[in-house]
Amino acid sequence: MPFRPLLDSGRVVLVDAPGPATRDDAIDLAASHLARHSGLDAALLRQALREREALASTGIGFGLALPHARQPGLEEDIGVFLKLPRALDFHAADQRAVDLVFAMVVDDGQVQRHLRRLAAIAERFADPAFCSALRRAGSQRALARLLLQADPQGAAVSSAA
Repeated sequence: MPFRPLLDSGRVVLVDAPGPATRDDAIDLAASHLARHSGLDAALLRQALREREALASTGIGFGLALPHARQPGLEEDIGVFLKLPRALDFHAADQRAVDLVFAMVVDDGQVQRHLRRLAAIAERFADPAFCSALRRAGSQRALARLLLQADPQGAAVSSAA
């Protein structure tokens, strides 16, 4: 389960209603949170995330989107999780609207690590019970607990993931 060290409880966000109105609004919100917690420039992050989204949708199915980008000189990978108050069209392959957004930015020189993290995150969110639990969580604290606990097999999260 690759959520730690990408996430901490401060980067798990239960978005207040009405929330973002569009996919770009959701990406911009994720970029703002990533910038706030990383010291990176929010405008650069928005641009990088939107450019990646323009290549192909990061809506991977199951109501989840994984906006991601690489930035040079990043000391550590960073992520943010957003639970949206309403689902948005991310043009996902399964045509399902997105209400769970896991955005991340990784160092530009770490392509293989970036791909491994994306695969592990997608695999975790492919668990319907996990996604249902996230959707039922009524507080930021409950969301953080679900996302930051050890994986279902009990293995601690590895920074090598």
